[in-house]
Amino acid sequence: MFAKSSFSPRIMLLVHTLIIIFVAIILGAISPDDETPITTNAAIVDAATLKAPAKKKNKNKQTEIVDSIIVVDPIILKVKELADTYKARDFDDLKYEYTYDLQKDIVGKSVLFYAYISDIYKEGKDIYFQALKTVSNKNYYLKIKCDTSTARILRDNGLFSYFVIKVAAAEKVFISTSQRGSKSSGNDVRDNSAPERETVLITGKCLATIKQE
Repeated sequence: MFAKSSFSPRIMLLVHTLIIIFVAIILGAISPDDETPITTNAAIVDAATLKAPAKKKNKNKQTEIVDSIIVVDPIILKVKELADTYKARDFDDLKYEYTYDLQKDIVGKSVLFYAYISDIYKEGKDIYFQALKTVSNKNYYLKIKCDTSTARILRDNGLFSYFVIKVAAAEKVFISTSQRGSKSSGNDVRDNSAPERETVLITGKCLATIKQE
């Protein structure tokens, strides 16, 4: 067949080889284009699927850690421990319209106070401190017996301190706002121009206090 053809066998072989190479190049150029979008899209989807949950998990974990942090004042913890140890009621939580109810509920009981320490002094062999407690525009005066170590702590704490006392008495007293007076027929007579101010004097013994740093 090659002998009858006008082309020599070498030329025909070269032509066939060129045709095969050309077809192979075309097929090779088309196949990657068809497959590349599928591979690329798959990679993008997989990356999005894997990364999104990872970020969300880390965010949730961080939030849980932040939410679990609770800052508590160490003084508040000490005060709670003090009240629990002596089963003391907090005077700030007691609301009374009449002194009678106040006397009935605190006399003979352990009570927690946060009050202004106005003085610390010795009376005979005993040590006392005086304090002023103001609640709902009412003043309560305290005269409390304590020991030397308690007196030292109260002095170091400054003007205000927490302390638990065993209340011995709560008496209604009247304080005159005037120092003036006159004598008539040998008897002391109060100056009626200055009214008396009523208040409650609480006495007892200090059971414990805390250091406030």
